[in-house]
Amino acid sequence: MPKVDTNPISDALARDRGGFLSLEGPVRRWRIEQGRVPEEALRVIRRGGVLVFPTETVYGLGGNPLDKNVIRKIFSIKERPEGKPLPLVAAHREAVLRGVAWWPQAARALAAKFWPGPLTLVLPAAPLFPQELLSDEGTVAVRISPHPVPRQLAEACGGWIIATSANLSGEPPTRDPENLSRELLRRVDGLVDGGCLEKEVPSTVVELLRGGPLRWRCLRRGAVEMEDVARVLGVDAMESGD
Repeated sequence: MPKVDTNPISDALARDRGGFLSLEGPVRRWRIEQGRVPEEALRVIRRGGVLVFPTETVYGLGGNPLDKNVIRKIFSIKERPEGKPLPLVAAHREAVLRGVAWWPQAARALAAKFWPGPLTLVLPAAPLFPQELLSDEGTVAVRISPHPVPRQLAEACGGWIIATSANLSGEPPTRDPENLSRELLRRVDGLVDGGCLEKEVPSTVVELLRGGPLRWRCLRRGAVEMEDVARVLGVDAMESGD
């Protein structure tokens, strides 16, 4: 897959160095101050940029999920196979409800127990999202993070932000910004630096299935144990991922 061309947003920011600390090349780094994302970083996201940022688990890569150009850019940056959906972080519960077409009692129970937190729910998507973001079945993967940075970025995008792991496809995610791929950093519009994170375990991904009695499956094991999900739902998973 060809490399992403230098983004004009990055070029413009390189000429205006106020508030930035340089990494290698054109990459820019914003420091979090008092739990707030600097306005310059929010402006980049609003203008269609792609940023690396901290979450409660590992460093994420994201941008506006309603912008098809942003979606294509993220696939290219990560060298991610097409057709593999991108997960979202929502700013709040109201955004989640606007983004899904089905919100059953099982989802409400899991959200009440584990959100904000590292549990991603896979549910039928509302028609507002581009198909490129979704699975072949039309589902969207979403969670509410307890970390303030992705929530603030999501708010700047209208309620959601793409939050896939900040690594090239096939490489491991990281909790330390100093271990981020320099190749990946050269392709993005900046890094929101939250320091070294406490955890390096990705979110657990659970899909709730429509039709008949309650059925669910774990698409990815992670920070939330499957047994804890089963305890809330009162039924074991149909199958589980790695």
